[in-house]
Order: sequence, then C-alpha cells, then structure tokens
Amino acid sequence: PLIVDNQSTGGNGGIVNNNWSFGNENFNNQSEQFNYLFNEAGNLSILLIVTDAIGCIDSAWLTVYVTDNLELPNVFSPNGDNLNDILRIRDNAYGEYEVVILNRWGNEMSRSYIVNDDYLWNGEVKDGTIATEGVYYYHVKGKLRNGKPNEDHGFFHLVIPR
Repeated sequence: PLIVDNQSTGGNGGIVNNNWSFGNENFNNQSEQFNYLFNEAGNLSILLIVTDAIGCIDSAWLTVYVTDNLELPNVFSPNGDNLNDILRIRDNAYGEYEVVILNRWGNEMSRSYIVNDDYLWNGEVKDGTIATEGVYYYHVKGKLRNGKPNEDHGFFHLVIPR
C-alpha cells in the first residue's frame, strides 16, 4: 500500500478538513498518516484539498505509478527465530486468488484460496512438518482488485540456518 504522511499545517484556526481523491475514490481522512491500497494499476492521480477553520482552501496534486506486481521475498527461513519465518505475499493487487507452492519435484506443499488478504506460509507441509531446505515454485492465479483475471509465478529459496 501507499503510506500517506499528511504534513499539512497552518491556516486560521488550523486545518479542519482533508478531502482526498485517489483515482475514482473520494473520502475525508483527518489522520496524519494512513495506508491506502489501490484497486488498479497505472498512472493514478492523488488530490488533497484542505480547508481551514475560516474556510480558506488549498490543494496539492500528485501522480503516482502503481504496479500490479506481487511482492514476496526470494528467501525465507522457517526456523522459529522470528526472522523471516513466514513467506508472505503482501499488499498485492489480487482481490481473490489461489496460491500453490510446489517443491522441485512438483509435489504440492501448500494450497490456499485467499480473499482480500495477504498469503502467509510458515513452511509447514500437509503432514505437519517443516518443508526441507531447497528451491520452491509458487503459482498465483486469481482476479485482480479491478476484476481482471491474472496469473503470476516464480521461485523462492527455503533456507534452514544451522
């Protein structure tokens, strides 16, 4: 997501209203900092219109480029040390999707169907044990938040530090 840090100050009596426009979505948010997850990719406009206590108005406008690329680490180590213990597909453009993890021989290690959330895998396989060290393949298939079907795939390394 985009982390918005609103540093608007001033005005007579202070700022009383922050009206935001993110692409086609408009809302009022008085928070100094918040996260926003875009529902589409491409060049998108952000507009902030602030109003102070006596009705003076000012605005700021910015264009950002939003991708629909997946973000996941290329290495994780599920060994219980609380450092990189979870493989997480986070803040992605998928609204609903299925994730399949395969080992290098094509055996299924994990399969999950996710709706509007991050995918998390702790390395545990179907029999309850942790998968062995090695290279794994992921395949993601589903609908993006804008409703378009999409697929992604790639590799990551599972490492067990000694």
